[in-house]
Amino acid sequence: MCGPYEARVQDHLSRRPGILCERNLFRRIVGEVGEVLKMAGGKTYRVASAADVSFESNVARSLDESHGWGARLRNISLFAQAERDVQVRRNRFTWLVAVPLWVFAILLVAGRTPANVFINPPYSVDALLIVEGARDLMSGAQAEGMVPQTDGTGVTLAPEVTTGVLTLGERRLRFPFNEAIPSWNATTPPGTGLRVWMRVGSRRAWTDWFEAGSWGIATDLGTTRVFDLGVGRYEYDSLLLREPADRVQVRVELVRQHGGQSAPTLRLFALSYSNTLGDEKLFRSFGKAKRATRTAIDERATTLLLPVKFRSQVIANTKWIGRICAPASAAMAATAFGVDLPTQELAAQIYDPVSDMFGVWHRVVQGVAQSELRGYITRFRHWDDVLEELKRGSVILCSIRFKHGEIPNPPRIYRRRGTEGHIVVLVGVTPRGTLLVHDSASKDWGQYNEWTPEQLAKAWFDKGGVAMVFTRPEAGTKSVSRSQGKPQTGRR
Repeated sequence: MCGPYEARVQDHLSRRPGILCERNLFRRIVGEVGEVLKMAGGKTYRVASAADVSFESNVARSLDESHGWGARLRNISLFAQAERDVQVRRNRFTWLVAVPLWVFAILLVAGRTPANVFINPPYSVDALLIVEGARDLMSGAQAEGMVPQTDGTGVTLAPEVTTGVLTLGERRLRFPFNEAIPSWNATTPPGTGLRVWMRVGSRRAWTDWFEAGSWGIATDLGTTRVFDLGVGRYEYDSLLLREPADRVQVRVELVRQHGGQSAPTLRLFALSYSNTLGDEKLFRSFGKAKRATRTAIDERATTLLLPVKFRSQVIANTKWIGRICAPASAAMAATAFGVDLPTQELAAQIYDPVSDMFGVWHRVVQGVAQSELRGYITRFRHWDDVLEELKRGSVILCSIRFKHGEIPNPPRIYRRRGTEGHIVVLVGVTPRGTLLVHDSASKDWGQYNEWTPEQLAKAWFDKGGVAMVFTRPEAGTKSVSRSQGKPQTGRR
């Protein structure tokens, strides 16, 4: 019924004040519209449990979680729902009120990618772990049916083997973390796939193993992307812990349909991990080499511009328009390295049928990695780090979020609205120190949007600084760990 359902949304909002991402936004709209239908003459109202959604069992399972963020409700046949689940007296007043509100609900949700829940507290510290190439992946690992690639770029299935498991050695990280985002690079020919499992721990105990993600034929439509770990929660692509962990272990399953076909290959695993608990001592240890964040970027003699070709979300499949900012941005990134990935085809590969999402971060990275490019998820909180990546030729996809009016004088696309969650491509820096961004949200006004460092920092750094970084392949690279720390004036 509507009361407990709406209360569940309010419970989530009270737990994470100020954060309203798409997965909750749609639920609140449905609940409010349902109440209007009820007042307009309906006799009964029921929502979600029998909604016309993709993979109903997964949705129902998420809704049963008392404090869950819940399933991301997409592809809902709203009018079928109204006819099946809302019994109303067919009078003019009912439909004059109900139909516009249902249409409003569709339009309000359309065009948004799910917002990340990260922010930028004082004394935040970030680091990046990359395990890459056969030597690093096999070091200290337990391999069942897995062998190194002959060129050393990764690990693959042994001849004639259809299922192999690689359990990486336990890794003690540089500091305790409460937030983490995994990503990986693999090549999976048709009829093959992979599944990635993780667990995290401390000196006291480890969590249970949980599925971080899957690809290819390993995708299991019967699973969920939401896991309660006791000490925290993994949802879709992000790990948030109530009790910090300082170690991680990864297990990767590679599969193929039969032993005679080409085998999948794992090349890289990355983990972006952060401590955002306001630990000043930790910050002093890992952020002391960093200068205070500058609100401006130095002027330069020429424009720094990456060869990224623009793509919008306008594709032949009109049902996807407004949902595919992540695939469109990833397709743009690939063009910088001479790889042409048709936007609609890439979106179809990246689409996650379990969560009914095009914007699951590790799937976006893997979608591009299928073309032998290299990518990983990390976090930025300093323009110096961003500029360093751009100078190396890396393409950065930024996860932005802001309310309407939060950013003064924004680019034209956002003069009348904000965004609950969106992906844009950072393509260059002007001589004035402003930033050039390709934004798939508009085919007419999306190219070379100009942002000031202050504007983009508010939309990106202050919302967690999450980024997908793409580079040319680097075979056999050793594990790296990069620390980032940021003192924030007036917030210590």
